[in-house]
Amino acid sequence: ERGLCKNLLFAHYRVGTPRVTTPKALSMSDFIKIRDVELPEDKPRLSVSRDLFLFACYAGTAFIDTVSIT
Repeated sequence: ERGLCKNLLFAHYRVGTPRVTTPKALSMSDFIKIRDVELPEDKPRLSVSRDLFLFACYAGTAFIDTVSIT
């Protein structure tokens, strides 16, 4: 009568409560290691990936947001 679906396929499924976790951050020493690592010159994609990651860190954006605009 109200246009609601009468198909109750998921009536027996319960959604649990999500676990609250503490976000993990990169330590400054790990960040410096990534920044200063020597990458092989024959693999320029590694340098580009590293540089995009560092840019995302400096800009305070998510890595996926940074690479999706390029």
